[in-house]
Amino acid sequence: MGLHHLQNQLLCDLLEVERNQNISNVGQGANMIKNVLRFKRVFIVLDDIDDSDQLEYLLRNRDWLGKGSRVIITTRSKQLLQEMDDVYEVEELNFEQARELFSLYAFKQNLPKQDFIHLSDRVVYYCHGLPLALKVLGSLLFNKTIIQWESELCKLEREPEVKIQNVLKISFDGLDHTQKKIFLDIACFFKEEDKDFVLRILDSCDLYVEIGIKVLCDKCLISLSKNKILMHDLIQEMGWNIIRSEFPDDPGKWSRLWDPSDVYRAFTMKKVTVKLVNLFKLHKNIIQYLDSLETIYLNNCSNLEEFPEMKRSSMKALSYLHFDGSAIKELPSSIEHLTGLKELYMKVCKNLRSLPSSICRLKSLRNLQVFGCSNLDTFPEIMEDMKYLEFLDLRGTGIKELPSSMEHLHNIGEFHCKMLQEIPELPSSLPEIHAHDTKLEMLSGPSSLLWSSLLKWFKPTSNEHLNCKKGKMIINPGNGGIPGWVLHQDIGSQLRIELPLNWYEDNHFLGFAFFSLYHKENHFEASCHFDLRLRGDPDEVVDDLSISSWCKCHEFNGDASDELWVTLYPKNAIPNKYHRKQPWHFLAAFDFVTRINGQATHTNIKRCGVQLIYTHDYLHDNVPMLVDHQRGHDDAGENQADDQEPHPKRLRASSTDLKL
Repeated sequence: MGLHHLQNQLLCDLLEVERNQNISNVGQGANMIKNVLRFKRVFIVLDDIDDSDQLEYLLRNRDWLGKGSRVIITTRSKQLLQEMDDVYEVEELNFEQARELFSLYAFKQNLPKQDFIHLSDRVVYYCHGLPLALKVLGSLLFNKTIIQWESELCKLEREPEVKIQNVLKISFDGLDHTQKKIFLDIACFFKEEDKDFVLRILDSCDLYVEIGIKVLCDKCLISLSKNKILMHDLIQEMGWNIIRSEFPDDPGKWSRLWDPSDVYRAFTMKKVTVKLVNLFKLHKNIIQYLDSLETIYLNNCSNLEEFPEMKRSSMKALSYLHFDGSAIKELPSSIEHLTGLKELYMKVCKNLRSLPSSICRLKSLRNLQVFGCSNLDTFPEIMEDMKYLEFLDLRGTGIKELPSSMEHLHNIGEFHCKMLQEIPELPSSLPEIHAHDTKLEMLSGPSSLLWSSLLKWFKPTSNEHLNCKKGKMIINPGNGGIPGWVLHQDIGSQLRIELPLNWYEDNHFLGFAFFSLYHKENHFEASCHFDLRLRGDPDEVVDDLSISSWCKCHEFNGDASDELWVTLYPKNAIPNKYHRKQPWHFLAAFDFVTRINGQATHTNIKRCGVQLIYTHDYLHDNVPMLVDHQRGHDDAGENQADDQEPHPKRLRASSTDLKL
């Protein structure tokens, strides 16, 4: 009801007239009320005031009132009564008073009928001394049979009476978003809990709880007694009903779960996303019965520190388990029983310190994400083959060393890690490797530890001379120019080099390294394209071979400088139709593209280079001929030597900023 209407109503009552007064604005209305009141002795009741403006423009101060006048104000907000002479808080009715009020509405007499005494007492206990509820339910049950009473009471346990809820909800609707969240948290989890405990828990959720609790007290939605937070049962029920009304038949989508029966329903559905705002613990007795559950999202459960132990038969259907942003400290070794798990996400779990070795027994796992787990500094031994794991993201962790057993990850397709100081022998089936943000000095020469260990990806075993890898490796060694040991390089985006005769038959020739130096700009995805125009003699174009390398995780770090992009491309990735016994040379044309929100931009390439890769590049105790800048480019394929020593499973690099 607007202020203008209230002023008109008050003036009509004071002047004892029915027609509205000619009020053009609320300021004029306030002056008219003041002029009328100061000459009268009045008794005024302002019921259900909920805004300070209502007092400001109806009764600004006691100077407006004539001598002997009295004003009673009722409100749900204590804050509005701070300047009043006396404040009275309406107490709940005691049991006898409540039963009498209820009987007046249910039976039209002071006491319940003999056959209805037990049922009447149930209603009185349910209303907990609230007059509104006693009157509404008394009217609802008037003149109904015992069977109808029992049915209505059973319904009340799940569906509170709408009239009662609508009145109680008025105070809730007057809260801001943060205050509503605090109220619902208290209604679901913290009723009768110690205030200091609640402050400690909810402050971690950035809810400004101290102020919020004061507002809830002022609105009479909660009260404090001996530092305990108290809430009327019907107000608590109103909070529950607000959450249930979000998705009445799907508790898995509720923002909060508090009733064990609802928790069971949520977790035993065929497929459900459970988004819990304040989850503290998952009980093992719930977990063991979740036979058909396929998906659990526990993201941003900032108070969830552990996942319960699982029995061998638990949650066999579970495929997706997400803990992103939770307080999880470790996973139980019994996680191996989740034999159907395909995705395990624990991104930005800053309390996570270790992964169980049993994780290698998750035979269906395809995606493992521990991005941003800054306290995770070890990766467990992979003692069994994980044939389906395709994506492993260790960026933002403290992991500096990977176990040699990484070779058991046979199907890994993408692998990211930024803090590595040691590089294991990676699986031979790895189709692509991304090594970003490495230090340029780590590529100081073809004999450097990093370069040699990365080149091991190219190297075929004794039984794979004709079947070596056909994927690509992308290296992004930060800012700086193309290393001087790269024999073929030039300014711009095009370069011509000559291939050795019968290059495709040379088992010591493994492939190419393409280098492009570009100016780094703000981008979140990047790709580099190489158009190789193969030419015969004399200079006719025979065919074009297009090669691309792309990485969506290549992000701008704020340093707008020159950056080097390197793609390693194995010989066996070149189709057989280019294998011809005649002199070849090719023109390599480079094109670098960056993307922001799907918008592609072609970036200027300042310098490009191509390096032919041979088995010589594995020998640490010999200086390969490729380093000799005085030799001509034409003999790049000569004087090849066989490997003379086995290579260790692991090579140590000097940088702490390698990202694979």
